[in-house]
Amino acid sequence: MKELLEKMQDTYETFKANATLQLEKQNKAAGTRARKDSLILEKLAKEFRKASLEASKKSVSYTHLRAHETGRNL
Repeated sequence: MKELLEKMQDTYETFKANATLQLEKQNKAAGTRARKDSLILEKLAKEFRKASLEASKKSVSYTHLRAHETGRNL
């Protein structure tokens, strides 16, 4: 998941630079690159959501562990 976050950050930085070029200098090619980056970010966000849900299913809460140690039911 760490690699995914790094890839998202890199892609966002590229998107931001291209979007700024489009806005400030009306650079059409930069606009095309920014749109492409936005699609990549959308895909990465979906991957992050999926990975995050998987990770949360695997983790056990502290309350659950404590209840197990004391023998209490939750």
